[in-house]
Amino acid sequence: MARPIQDASEPRKRAFPAPLTILLGVLVLVWVAAFLIPSGQYQLDETGSPIAGSFQRIDAPMSFGERVGDLLMAPINGPYGIQEPETGRVGPFNSGRLFGSVQVFLFILAIGGFMTVVFATGALDRGIHHLPYRYRAQGPLLIMMLSLLFGILVSVMAWSDETLGFSALMVSLMIALGYDRMVAVAVVAVAPFVGVIGSTINPFVIGVGSAETGVSIDDGIGLRILLFVLCMGAMIAYTLWYAARVKADPSKSLVGLSAADSRLVEADAAAPLPLTRRDKRIIGLVVFTFVLLTFSIMPWGAIFGNYEVDYYTHKTISTPYYWELGWWLPGLTALFLVMPIMVGTVGGLVEQETTNRNAGS
Repeated sequence: MARPIQDASEPRKRAFPAPLTILLGVLVLVWVAAFLIPSGQYQLDETGSPIAGSFQRIDAPMSFGERVGDLLMAPINGPYGIQEPETGRVGPFNSGRLFGSVQVFLFILAIGGFMTVVFATGALDRGIHHLPYRYRAQGPLLIMMLSLLFGILVSVMAWSDETLGFSALMVSLMIALGYDRMVAVAVVAVAPFVGVIGSTINPFVIGVGSAETGVSIDDGIGLRILLFVLCMGAMIAYTLWYAARVKADPSKSLVGLSAADSRLVEADAAAPLPLTRRDKRIIGLVVFTFVLLTFSIMPWGAIFGNYEVDYYTHKTISTPYYWELGWWLPGLTALFLVMPIMVGTVGGLVEQETTNRNAGS
């Protein structure tokens, strides 16, 4: 069908730029800012970390033509560029240490494939629905449990965007409990944000950052746990206060209650279908995967034995404990490539559906 021709007199509607356009705009702005910021360098110690107070200005290391070439190669250098130790230049054909984030990129794709296959089975949706129905008469307890669940998942493995898939369920649930949509937003969106603030062993926030700064992932973990507890406690306490306020007087709601909210309550009143043995096995595999992820990246030798840890692989260098796995992003990526196959097999998905969903993410 041919696209209708827009009338020239009709004003063109403005739309928010696409994500790719925004990324390209930021890339160009950073490139332009490099012309305005004076060039300089630090002296490095034996570990390759900059020495405080040793910064000195130098002449720009690249000509204008080289900078243009560097801008065009930035999308390539970002995922898998190599940094030369002598010059600090990054390029795909250099010799040195991997500068790009291809490990993080592949890990994100693997997690996306795993969760896509899990959601395709429907077991996780039914399991999440059973939790609110079981505690439907205990609203405050349910708010605490779900907030902690989403917060811990994000704190451990950056499981944040996936929580948006439960938005519709959380909205109907919180309204059915006598609350409003703001309470649902607090549980499904604010709690994950708090989990990022209190990241404990998050591979993206803590793991990559600790590797770049030359410290072990276990350094400061006690303070990070304390930060998570304090921030999550404050978030849950405020959410419970607001939820109780709205339930006692719906006029206190910041967003109000509509006729559509009443229909959501009616739709959520029915008891969920009982979990099958297959559903329980799939949920068990999901829990096992997340527990194994947490256990495998912890440098147990450094935590309990004060042994030295490799800053890039996060493995205990000397005398690791026999149960220590020492996995990092490559091993975790392999984990999330194998587990979708197991989930798809248990969930009864055909081979083509499992592979297509795993690759399509």
